[in-house]
Amino acid sequence: MKSDEQATDEQPLIEVPQARVWGALHTFPRAEKVVAEFLANRQIPHFLPTFKKTRRYGSRTRVSYLPLFPSYVFYDAGAIERTEVFASRRIAGILDADDQEELRRDLENLSLALNRDDSLCATRFGEVGKPVQVVRGKFKGLRGEIVRIESATRLLIRVHFIGQAACLAIDESMVEPDL
Repeated sequence: MKSDEQATDEQPLIEVPQARVWGALHTFPRAEKVVAEFLANRQIPHFLPTFKKTRRYGSRTRVSYLPLFPSYVFYDAGAIERTEVFASRRIAGILDADDQEELRRDLENLSLALNRDDSLCATRFGEVGKPVQVVRGKFKGLRGEIVRIESATRLLIRVHFIGQAACLAIDESMVEPDL
């Protein structure tokens, strides 16, 4: 039983695969992992950002990896026919990205953050902050916006295409303005 607990406690490295044309699948509620598995079985490049959630039940601890952006799975729209995607019976809609470069950049930035810290969480998209780049520490290379949320300094990481954002706590001394 301990080996099972250890296996679920460590999230594998999260990488954004190469895709010809990025898009997003809007899934039915709580169907993101099923859709990701459907795409994986067909060897379709996809990206499902998840975050670690730990729950305690008395003396037992349960670790789960939940979708960071509920109801969204990013996928290579050029690798599968649109009609075939609906065969999963878990898709509510398909979103086509107009700005492929921006979406790829946003997903890679998000992947970098997820690989360096599991405390990333979804947040409001509307808050506008000062554009910065992290130049020191474990988040070096990450780009985002500095905002104050609940009297703490946070780095906001946006995925503009779906109007969603994630944030993590950061020390302001680690960032410099992104010009």
